[in-house]
Amino acid sequence: MQQEPDAIDDLFDQRSDEQEPPRRSRRVLRRWLIVLASLLSLLALGAGALTFYGVQTLNTVKREPGLLPSDRPTVDPGTLVAQPINFLLLGSDSRGADRGRSDVMMLVHSDPSRAKLYLISLPRDLWVPIPGHGTNKINAAYAFGGGPLAVRTVENLLGIEIDHVALTDFEGFFQLVDDVGGVTIFNTIPSSNQGFDFARGDIKLTGASALAYVRQRYDLPRGDFDRAERQRLVVKAIIDKVASGQTLTNPARLLAVVSRLSKSVTVDDTLTNDRILGLVRELQITSGQDIEQLQVPVAGFGRSSAGASYVKVDKAGIARLGDALSNGRMGSYRG
Repeated sequence: MQQEPDAIDDLFDQRSDEQEPPRRSRRVLRRWLIVLASLLSLLALGAGALTFYGVQTLNTVKREPGLLPSDRPTVDPGTLVAQPINFLLLGSDSRGADRGRSDVMMLVHSDPSRAKLYLISLPRDLWVPIPGHGTNKINAAYAFGGGPLAVRTVENLLGIEIDHVALTDFEGFFQLVDDVGGVTIFNTIPSSNQGFDFARGDIKLTGASALAYVRQRYDLPRGDFDRAERQRLVVKAIIDKVASGQTLTNPARLLAVVSRLSKSVTVDDTLTNDRILGLVRELQITSGQDIEQLQVPVAGFGRSSAGASYVKVDKAGIARLGDALSNGRMGSYRG
Protein backbone atom coordinates (compact mmCIF):
# COMPACT_ATOMS: atom_id res chain seq x y z
CA MET A 1 0.00 0.00 0.00
CA GLN A 2 3.05 2.24 0.27
CA GLN A 3 3.08 5.10 -2.23
CA GLU A 4 6.17 5.99 -4.21
CA PRO A 5 6.85 9.75 -4.50
CA ASP A 6 5.62 9.85 -8.12
CA ALA A 7 2.34 8.25 -7.12
CA ILE A 8 1.93 10.79 -4.35
CA ASP A 9 2.58 13.60 -6.86
CA ASP A 10 -0.18 12.19 -9.06
CA LEU A 11 -2.60 12.12 -6.14
CA PHE A 12 -1.99 15.75 -5.30
CA ASP A 13 -2.35 16.88 -8.90
CA GLN A 14 -6.04 15.86 -8.80
CA ARG A 15 -7.50 19.30 -8.03
CA SER A 16 -11.18 20.13 -7.86
CA ASP A 17 -13.35 22.89 -6.48
CA GLU A 18 -13.79 22.41 -2.76
CA GLN A 19 -16.98 20.55 -1.96
CA GLU A 20 -18.83 21.40 1.19
CA PRO A 21 -20.61 18.79 3.32
CA PRO A 22 -23.86 19.75 5.02
CA ARG A 23 -23.56 22.20 7.91
CA ARG A 24 -25.84 22.85 10.89
CA SER A 25 -27.39 26.24 11.48
CA ARG A 26 -25.49 26.69 14.75
CA ARG A 27 -22.24 25.48 16.13
CA VAL A 28 -22.33 22.74 18.75
CA LEU A 29 -19.77 21.49 21.23
CA ARG A 30 -16.96 19.90 19.29
CA ARG A 31 -16.10 16.29 19.81
CA TRP A 32 -12.54 15.46 20.52
CA LEU A 33 -10.20 12.54 20.28
CA ILE A 34 -7.78 13.37 23.07
CA VAL A 35 -9.19 10.96 25.64
CA LEU A 36 -9.02 8.24 23.00
CA ALA A 37 -5.26 8.24 23.11
CA SER A 38 -5.67 7.61 26.83
CA LEU A 39 -7.37 4.33 25.97
CA LEU A 40 -3.96 3.23 24.80
CA SER A 41 -2.49 4.41 28.08
CA LEU A 42 -4.39 1.59 29.76
CA LEU A 43 -2.09 -0.72 27.83
CA ALA A 44 0.77 0.75 29.82
CA LEU A 45 -0.75 -0.51 33.08
CA GLY A 46 0.25 -4.09 32.43
CA ALA A 47 -1.99 -7.10 31.98
CA GLY A 48 -2.31 -7.76 35.69
CA ALA A 49 -3.64 -4.34 36.65
CA LEU A 50 -5.99 -4.11 33.72
CA THR A 51 -7.25 -7.65 34.19
CA PHE A 52 -7.88 -7.12 37.91
CA TYR A 53 -9.56 -3.74 37.68
CA GLY A 54 -10.87 -3.35 34.19
CA VAL A 55 -11.99 -6.45 32.28
CA GLN A 56 -15.58 -6.21 33.41
CA THR A 57 -15.59 -2.52 32.58
CA LEU A 58 -14.11 -3.21 29.14
CA ASN A 59 -17.27 -5.17 28.43
CA THR A 60 -19.14 -1.85 28.47
CA VAL A 61 -16.92 -0.19 25.84
CA LYS A 62 -19.08 0.90 22.93
CA ARG A 63 -18.21 -0.96 19.76
CA GLU A 64 -19.64 0.12 16.45
CA PRO A 65 -19.61 -1.75 13.14
CA GLY A 66 -18.84 0.23 10.03
CA LEU A 67 -16.03 2.43 11.36
CA LEU A 68 -13.56 0.59 9.13
CA PRO A 69 -13.99 0.14 5.36
CA SER A 70 -16.39 -2.71 4.59
CA ASP A 71 -13.89 -4.60 2.44
CA ARG A 72 -11.35 -4.80 5.26
CA PRO A 73 -10.39 -8.49 5.73
CA THR A 74 -10.63 -10.08 9.16
CA VAL A 75 -7.18 -10.04 10.76
CA ASP A 76 -5.93 -12.68 13.14
CA PRO A 77 -4.48 -10.68 16.06
CA GLY A 78 -1.58 -13.10 16.18
CA THR A 79 -0.41 -11.94 12.76
CA LEU A 80 0.12 -8.42 14.08
CA VAL A 81 2.89 -9.51 16.45
CA ALA A 82 6.13 -7.74 15.48
CA GLN A 83 4.19 -5.59 13.01
CA PRO A 84 3.41 -1.86 13.23
CA ILE A 85 -0.09 -1.09 14.54
CA ASN A 86 -2.01 2.07 13.66
CA PHE A 87 -5.03 3.55 15.42
CA LEU A 88 -6.91 6.42 13.77
CA LEU A 89 -8.41 8.58 16.50
CA LEU A 90 -11.20 10.94 15.49
CA GLY A 91 -13.12 13.70 17.20
CA SER A 92 -15.96 15.44 15.41
CA ASP A 93 -18.40 18.28 15.95
CA SER A 94 -21.28 15.96 15.16
CA ARG A 95 -24.66 15.70 16.83
CA GLY A 96 -27.44 13.31 15.94
CA ALA A 97 -27.54 12.08 12.35
CA ASP A 98 -25.33 14.91 11.05
CA ARG A 99 -21.82 13.67 11.73
CA GLY A 100 -20.04 16.93 10.83
CA ARG A 101 -16.36 17.28 10.00
CA SER A 102 -13.69 15.70 12.16
CA ASP A 103 -12.42 18.53 14.32
CA VAL A 104 -9.31 16.63 15.38
CA MET A 105 -7.53 13.71 13.75
CA MET A 106 -4.57 11.85 15.22
CA LEU A 107 -2.69 8.72 14.26
CA VAL A 108 -1.40 6.60 17.15
CA HIS A 109 1.36 4.30 15.91
CA SER A 110 3.03 1.44 17.77
CA ASP A 111 6.37 0.30 16.43
CA PRO A 112 7.03 -3.46 16.09
CA SER A 113 9.05 -3.57 19.33
CA ARG A 114 6.01 -2.17 21.23
CA ALA A 115 8.50 -0.02 23.17
CA LYS A 116 7.33 3.27 21.65
CA LEU A 117 4.08 4.98 20.77
CA TYR A 118 3.91 7.88 18.33
CA LEU A 119 1.16 10.52 18.45
CA ILE A 120 0.96 12.08 14.99
CA SER A 121 -1.36 15.03 14.41
CA LEU A 122 -2.96 15.64 11.02
CA PRO A 123 -3.98 19.32 10.79
CA ARG A 124 -7.68 19.57 10.07
CA ASP A 125 -7.07 21.99 7.17
CA LEU A 126 -4.57 19.69 5.43
CA TRP A 127 -5.35 19.77 1.68
CA VAL A 128 -5.53 16.17 0.47
CA PRO A 129 -7.25 13.94 -2.08
CA ILE A 130 -10.43 12.41 -0.65
CA PRO A 131 -11.56 9.32 -2.59
CA GLY A 132 -14.62 10.16 -4.65
CA HIS A 133 -14.64 13.84 -3.60
CA GLY A 134 -11.68 15.46 -5.31
CA THR A 135 -9.24 17.44 -3.18
CA ASN A 136 -10.40 19.00 0.06
CA LYS A 137 -9.48 19.65 3.66
CA ILE A 138 -8.81 16.37 5.44
CA ASN A 139 -11.48 17.05 8.06
CA ALA A 140 -14.14 16.85 5.33
CA ALA A 141 -13.47 13.12 4.81
CA TYR A 142 -15.36 12.19 7.97
CA ALA A 143 -18.29 14.41 6.99
CA PHE A 144 -18.50 12.92 3.50
CA GLY A 145 -18.14 9.25 4.47
CA GLY A 146 -17.65 8.71 8.19
CA GLY A 147 -14.91 6.53 9.60
CA PRO A 148 -14.38 4.43 6.45
CA LEU A 149 -13.66 7.43 4.22
CA ALA A 150 -11.46 9.04 6.87
CA VAL A 151 -9.50 5.78 7.03
CA ARG A 152 -9.14 5.57 3.24
CA THR A 153 -8.02 9.19 3.06
CA VAL A 154 -5.28 8.75 5.68
CA GLU A 155 -4.19 5.40 4.24
CA ASN A 156 -3.83 6.88 0.75
CA LEU A 157 -1.99 9.91 2.09
CA LEU A 158 0.59 7.99 4.12
CA GLY A 159 0.69 4.66 2.31
CA ILE A 160 -0.14 2.71 5.49
CA GLU A 161 -2.91 0.47 6.79
CA ILE A 162 -5.16 1.53 9.65
CA ASP A 163 -5.90 -1.33 12.05
CA HIS A 164 -8.45 0.32 14.33
CA VAL A 165 -10.64 3.43 14.54
CA ALA A 166 -11.90 5.15 17.67
CA LEU A 167 -14.18 8.11 18.38
CA THR A 168 -14.69 10.11 21.54
CA ASP A 169 -16.53 13.17 22.78
CA PHE A 170 -15.25 16.29 24.44
CA GLU A 171 -16.98 15.78 27.77
CA GLY A 172 -15.01 12.58 28.38
CA PHE A 173 -11.75 14.41 27.90
CA PHE A 174 -11.92 17.03 30.62
CA GLN A 175 -13.69 14.67 33.05
CA LEU A 176 -10.82 12.21 32.65
CA VAL A 177 -8.30 14.93 33.55
CA ASP A 178 -10.17 15.40 36.83
CA ASP A 179 -10.36 11.62 37.37
CA VAL A 180 -6.56 11.38 37.42
CA GLY A 181 -6.24 14.35 39.77
CA GLY A 182 -5.15 16.90 37.18
CA VAL A 183 -2.11 16.90 34.89
CA THR A 184 1.02 19.04 34.67
CA ILE A 185 2.57 20.16 31.40
CA PHE A 186 5.28 22.61 30.35
CA ASN A 187 3.66 25.48 28.49
CA THR A 188 5.87 27.35 26.01
CA ILE A 189 3.45 30.05 24.84
CA PRO A 190 1.87 32.32 27.49
CA SER A 191 -1.81 32.91 26.77
CA SER A 192 -5.25 33.36 28.27
CA ASN A 193 -8.48 31.68 27.27
CA GLN A 194 -11.97 31.38 28.75
CA GLY A 195 -10.93 33.01 32.02
CA PHE A 196 -7.76 30.94 32.52
CA ASP A 197 -4.21 32.31 32.35
CA PHE A 198 -1.48 30.00 31.08
CA ALA A 199 1.98 31.29 32.01
CA ARG A 200 5.18 30.01 30.44
CA GLY A 201 6.56 27.09 32.44
CA ASP A 202 5.04 24.19 34.33
CA ILE A 203 1.28 24.57 34.74
CA LYS A 204 -1.20 22.22 36.38
CA LEU A 205 -4.44 21.69 34.49
CA THR A 206 -7.78 20.61 35.87
CA GLY A 207 -10.59 19.42 33.67
CA ALA A 208 -11.95 22.91 33.06
CA SER A 209 -8.59 24.58 32.44
CA ALA A 210 -7.41 21.70 30.23
CA LEU A 211 -10.53 22.21 28.15
CA ALA A 212 -9.68 25.89 27.66
CA TYR A 213 -6.02 25.07 27.02
CA VAL A 214 -6.53 22.52 24.24
CA ARG A 215 -9.37 24.47 22.60
CA GLN A 216 -7.39 27.67 22.16
CA ARG A 217 -6.53 28.40 18.56
CA TYR A 218 -6.65 32.15 18.13
CA ASP A 219 -4.00 34.37 19.71
CA LEU A 220 -1.45 31.57 19.31
CA PRO A 221 1.43 32.29 16.89
CA ARG A 222 0.83 29.21 14.72
CA GLY A 223 -2.90 28.81 15.25
CA ASP A 224 -4.01 25.22 14.66
CA PHE A 225 -0.43 23.93 14.75
CA ASP A 226 0.07 25.24 18.28
CA ARG A 227 -3.32 23.89 19.32
CA ALA A 228 -2.40 20.43 17.98
CA GLU A 229 0.87 20.57 19.92
CA ARG A 230 -1.05 21.40 23.09
CA GLN A 231 -3.35 18.45 22.50
CA ARG A 232 -0.38 16.11 22.21
CA LEU A 233 1.20 17.56 25.35
CA VAL A 234 -1.94 16.90 27.36
CA VAL A 235 -2.24 13.36 25.96
CA LYS A 236 1.30 12.61 27.12
CA ALA A 237 0.58 14.11 30.52
CA ILE A 238 -2.53 11.96 30.92
CA ILE A 239 -0.59 8.83 29.99
CA ASP A 240 2.12 9.72 32.49
CA LYS A 241 -0.47 10.22 35.22
CA VAL A 242 -2.37 7.01 34.43
CA ALA A 243 0.86 5.00 34.41
CA SER A 244 2.13 6.58 37.63
CA GLY A 245 2.08 5.05 41.08
CA GLN A 246 -0.45 7.69 42.10
CA THR A 247 -2.98 5.94 39.87
CA LEU A 248 -1.78 2.33 39.84
CA THR A 249 -1.76 2.12 43.64
CA ASN A 250 -5.15 3.80 43.96
CA PRO A 251 -7.84 1.26 42.95
CA ALA A 252 -10.64 3.84 43.11
CA ARG A 253 -8.80 6.25 40.82
CA LEU A 254 -7.78 3.52 38.39
CA LEU A 255 -11.29 2.14 38.17
CA ALA A 256 -12.65 5.67 37.65
CA VAL A 257 -10.30 6.10 34.67
CA VAL A 258 -11.29 2.79 33.10
CA SER A 259 -14.97 3.50 33.72
CA ARG A 260 -14.72 6.96 32.20
CA LEU A 261 -13.02 5.62 29.09
CA SER A 262 -15.59 2.87 28.67
CA LYS A 263 -18.36 5.49 28.62
CA SER A 264 -16.60 8.07 26.46
CA VAL A 265 -15.08 5.86 23.79
CA THR A 266 -16.56 4.24 20.70
CA VAL A 267 -14.27 1.83 18.84
CA ASP A 268 -14.58 -0.34 15.77
CA ASP A 269 -16.06 -3.75 16.45
CA THR A 270 -12.80 -5.58 15.66
CA LEU A 271 -11.19 -4.11 18.80
CA THR A 272 -12.41 -6.86 21.10
CA ASN A 273 -11.49 -7.36 24.75
CA ASP A 274 -9.12 -10.13 23.70
CA ARG A 275 -7.48 -7.77 21.22
CA ILE A 276 -7.03 -5.08 23.87
CA LEU A 277 -5.60 -7.55 26.38
CA GLY A 278 -3.29 -8.92 23.69
CA LEU A 279 -1.92 -5.42 23.15
CA VAL A 280 -1.55 -5.03 26.90
CA ARG A 281 0.74 -8.03 26.99
CA GLU A 282 2.81 -6.80 24.04
CA LEU A 283 3.31 -3.13 24.85
CA GLN A 284 6.31 -2.07 26.90
CA ILE A 285 5.20 1.53 27.50
CA THR A 286 5.84 2.64 31.08
CA SER A 287 5.47 6.44 30.96
CA GLY A 288 5.14 9.46 28.72
CA GLN A 289 8.88 9.21 28.09
CA ASP A 290 8.04 6.33 25.75
CA ILE A 291 5.67 8.53 23.74
CA GLU A 292 6.90 10.59 20.80
CA GLN A 293 4.74 13.41 19.46
CA LEU A 294 4.91 14.98 16.02
CA GLN A 295 2.90 16.38 13.15
CA VAL A 296 2.76 15.25 9.54
CA PRO A 297 5.09 17.35 7.35
CA VAL A 298 3.49 20.50 5.94
CA ALA A 299 4.63 23.09 3.42
CA GLY A 300 2.92 26.35 4.25
CA PHE A 301 -0.51 27.57 3.24
CA GLY A 302 -2.56 27.86 0.06
CA ARG A 303 -5.99 28.90 -1.10
CA SER A 304 -8.48 26.78 -3.04
CA SER A 305 -10.36 27.89 -6.15
CA ALA A 306 -13.37 28.35 -3.86
CA GLY A 307 -11.37 30.78 -1.73
CA ALA A 308 -10.77 28.52 1.30
CA SER A 309 -7.42 28.73 3.07
CA TYR A 310 -5.73 25.37 3.57
CA VAL A 311 -2.49 23.76 4.74
CA LYS A 312 -0.20 22.38 2.03
CA VAL A 313 1.28 18.91 2.32
CA ASP A 314 5.04 18.45 2.16
CA LYS A 315 4.88 15.60 -0.36
CA ALA A 316 8.51 14.49 0.01
CA GLY A 317 8.20 14.63 3.80
CA ILE A 318 4.94 12.65 3.69
CA ALA A 319 6.66 9.98 1.59
CA ARG A 320 9.46 9.65 4.17
CA LEU A 321 7.01 9.49 7.07
CA GLY A 322 4.84 6.91 5.30
CA ASP A 323 7.88 4.73 4.61
CA ALA A 324 8.97 4.87 8.26
CA LEU A 325 5.45 4.05 9.47
CA SER A 326 4.79 1.16 7.11
CA ASN A 327 8.21 -0.41 7.62
CA GLY A 328 8.44 0.00 11.39
CA ARG A 329 11.36 2.43 11.25
CA MET A 330 10.01 5.40 13.17
CA GLY A 331 13.01 5.22 15.49
CA SER A 332 15.20 6.54 12.68
CA TYR A 333 12.66 8.99 11.22
CA ARG A 334 13.88 12.59 11.39
CA GLY A 335 11.15 14.44 9.49
